[in-house]
Amino acid sequence: MANVIIEKLKTDNLDLLNCRGQGYDNGANMSGSYNGVQRWITDACQHARYIPCAAHSLNLVGVNAAERVLPAKLILGQIQNIFQFFHSSTSRWQYLNSKLQSTLKGQSSTRWSSRAAAVGALASQYSNIIEALVNMA
Repeated sequence: MANVIIEKLKTDNLDLLNCRGQGYDNGANMSGSYNGVQRWITDACQHARYIPCAAHSLNLVGVNAAERVLPAKLILGQIQNIFQFFHSSTSRWQYLNSKLQSTLKGQSSTRWSSRAAAVGALASQYSNIIEALVNMA
């Protein structure tokens, strides 16, 4: 991936030696200090200091904070269980969607915004989802 970045800089007539910073998500393939992209770019240009992306770091704070608050963790887990129950069967998914104006959302383990979308989708159609669950039972 570092080679792709370096080639793109060349294509855009940008000199890597003028780079003074680089920022990526917190994934090891990008931020790893031994084999991550930031290491290869830093080897090519010592002035290109790596700074973790603030947005990704803040997202991880939100995800980890929710994991530490037991009521939040339980509620988010139940919302994901409801999503999985319907989504794991095409007939259940079709039945649920026939009752809803918009679809339920699943949660990503790394994107806080997906959890907010899942809560919003459930909260805005709560009575219809309960009705679907009761009818299926």
